Amino acid sequence: MKSTNTSPYNIKVKIREVSAEDIKSLARVHVDCWWETYRNIISESYLYTLKYTDRQDMWEQLLPRRAEDGGTLVVYSEEEDDIVGFCDFGKAREHEHGFSGEVYALYLLRRYQGKGIGRAIIEQVKLEFKKRRIDSFYLWVLKDNPTRNFYKNVEGIYLKSQPIVMDEKEYIEDLYYWEI
Repeated sequence: MKSTNTSPYNIKVKIREVSAEDIKSLARVHVDCWWETYRNIISESYLYTLKYTDRQDMWEQLLPRRAEDGGTLVVYSEEEDDIVGFCDFGKAREHEHGFSGEVYALYLLRRYQGKGIGRAIIEQVKLEFKKRRIDSFYLWVLKDNPTRNFYKNVEGIYLKSQPIVMDEKEYIEDLYYWEI
């Protein structure tokens, strides 16, 4: 896949497929985004259980399998010479609503949000799904996530809400979907 310059704001980033060299940075962004997004929503005791090394181990096991049924795109910042976001996607794990694809995770460090990069990620994911003959996809997002409206802004269609339990507390998550 070719790298893509994505932002109309003169921010030099590229969206590209993940490589083995990205795993440590991918783990860092994963944990840091949870802290940036969910502080004051999810208990800090739960957030403190998220460790870079644990996420690194998870990604080292997950990425070789992902090539068969999906992919992981990273957002690389030339200015920081590092990963600042990612999107993990593949075949739908739930089939209740008839969607064939799923975005498992989409994270972008706060300082890169609101600059058109998220929209570029969604557009790249659509292209990747088309290559795989996947014609629709969905994702779940916590209702209290302060960036939840982003999914509406990139033409995600709200379908339903449901409860989810995390750290012995119940939260509500919303399902958004896209048809390609």
